[in-house]
Amino acid sequence: MHTYSTDNDLRPRIIGFLGIGSFLLVLGIARMLTIVNATVPFGPNFSAPATGAVFTVVYVVFATKVWNHGVFRRLHLVKTPYFGGHWEGYIRSSYNIDDAEAEEPNEDEKTEVEVEIEQSWRKMIVRLEGEDSSSRSLGASIITQQGRPKLTYYYLNEPDYDAPDSYSMGYGTSSAKLYEGEGDNDEDVLDGIYYTGPKRGEHGKIRLTRVDDE
Repeated sequence: MHTYSTDNDLRPRIIGFLGIGSFLLVLGIARMLTIVNATVPFGPNFSAPATGAVFTVVYVVFATKVWNHGVFRRLHLVKTPYFGGHWEGYIRSSYNIDDAEAEEPNEDEKTEVEVEIEQSWRKMIVRLEGEDSSSRSLGASIITQQGRPKLTYYYLNEPDYDAPDSYSMGYGTSSAKLYEGEGDNDEDVLDGIYYTGPKRGEHGKIRLTRVDDE
């Protein structure tokens, strides 16, 4: 996974809270072991290195496992939206359609895709599988202060071995807004656009529905 940027400034504050929490945790453990130190020769001795080790463990657990837990959002410690999970939907490309950004595409104009997004507190990766090619993100940013949360990422697209000869490897950018609980059956939806570099010169629309959030 690669790092991603965000326009909220809570990350330094959270690191500070984690540091203070780690220090207090070490003090609590040291107090509990005071009796051991007093009665057993060469008993455990907690110091600054121990605080650093505890902070490392706390940070890793928070960043990979619990950062998206509801309690942190209710306390307003985390504002970064969660895009992770398995998504399914379609793209509509200018490669074979003149009006790729039309609001209501015909069924035969859609190319079905599946997208897997892995996201932790600091890192993420977006993998897309299409009919003739696949792509993976190389960098990303999340915007939260300009209306709906928006995910923008830079990707590398590679054709499958049996793709048409006209397909070639290329780079592109995709930008999609998150609509939480606004799809069919209150599903989360990603809706946006994408475009590739001048070598391929494609652009189009992408619309995805989250079918699994893990």
